[in-house]
Amino acid sequence: MLVAIVAAMPEDKYEFRPTKGVRSFREMVEHLITDSYTHAGYVMGKSRAQSEKIAGEKTKGMRTRGEYLRAMGEAFDFADKMFAGITAENAMDTVTTMRGGKATRVEAALQAFEDDMDHYGNFVVYLRLNGLVPPDTAENLKRLRVEQDHY
Repeated sequence: MLVAIVAAMPEDKYEFRPTKGVRSFREMVEHLITDSYTHAGYVMGKSRAQSEKIAGEKTKGMRTRGEYLRAMGEAFDFADKMFAGITAENAMDTVTTMRGGKATRVEAALQAFEDDMDHYGNFVVYLRLNGLVPPDTAENLKRLRVEQDHY
């Protein structure tokens, strides 16, 4: 969902910001990538600084939509590796999360998902303000039309 919605925004709209003082679309994508590393890192006991260092190395100098999409894929691959480290034996271990909070590894993984969905909601608004229909909405509308045609 996230890759598709980021890919749906034309590259020439990456500097769009709804109002002054709000992140541009590009800044939102950069924030999503960094958050993907930090939240996934918390699951396996990595500090925010450790994860942000990895994110910084992966995103340095990015400017094109293709580079951002590649970096998102790498961030999600990193998250997959962190989540794969959750076992029956360590799932309920306490880890440090955002702002020094404490959670189990499973809760930290759910927080990562929740954060991604918050960002997805932001991206929906950015696309709609630019007259674009989010890909998931377009697919759902297409499916509904097909179902209606069968009645």
